[in-house]
Amino acid sequence: MELQRQNYVSKKSPSDSNKPIAFVLMPFRDPFDKYYRAIIMPAIEDAGRRSLRADQIFGPTEIVMIWKAINEAEIIIAELTTRNPNVMYELAFSHAIGKPVIMLSQSLGRPF
Repeated sequence: MELQRQNYVSKKSPSDSNKPIAFVLMPFRDPFDKYYRAIIMPAIEDAGRRSLRADQIFGPTEIVMIWKAINEAEIIIAELTTRNPNVMYELAFSHAIGKPVIMLSQSLGRPF
């Protein structure tokens, strides 16, 4: 089952689909959507990776597609400021299979 992208607009060429994926775990609302488009996605693309969020994929069941994206990703980036339960759940999947994770938080201290 191949990951399908939805609502994903890239400034890069079609060959981007061959680049390693950085899967981003974060809430899907402002201000996080703005941070993603203005900061996180450009930084990932500048690093030669393809940025992907769960709201950009769809399939038979959402959690199956998220699990597949986590497995296929080279690295996971998790925005933990709000301690969103879905983000934490997906972060646990990532840790369970040993994926490298970059954890972001706008507050001081550990998010958990």
